[in-house]
Amino acid sequence: MLIQFRVKNYLSFKDEVIFSMEATKSRKHIGALASKTIAGRLLKSSAIYGANASGKSNLIKAMYFALGLIVNSERNTIAAPIKTEQFLLSTDTKNDGSEFEFEFIFDKMVYRYGFVINNQFVLKEWLEMKTKKNDEFKPLFSRNRQDI
Repeated sequence: MLIQFRVKNYLSFKDEVIFSMEATKSRKHIGALASKTIAGRLLKSSAIYGANASGKSNLIKAMYFALGLIVNSERNTIAAPIKTEQFLLSTDTKNDGSEFEFEFIFDKMVYRYGFVINNQFVLKEWLEMKTKKNDEFKPLFSRNRQDI
């Protein structure tokens, strides 16, 4: 179950954008809209809306792009470039990679998986698990280029 998705320096997103499934503190229609989980109250569904050209489609494209890289990672070869589309309207982010992160529940545990890529390499990759004891994320693995 998705808790949140985070993207940065991709398509029209220069700064970090977070899509969250966490419910607000409102108690109105609580049973119909949210479920209690180990990560708190999460929405059963969500809608993305906004003005034209506000990034709705690009958020969906970012999710699909990141999921496609994850699912098809064994098909990607070292020789084939990664076709990421970094934010192009600023020179500040020119040398930074595109960053993607998913926070999710799997098998009654909360995980955070993310990566930073450019057109040539996976620059960073990480997987963390939330501990029940102190409610903090504990690294399961991290990678900086080829160093694990």
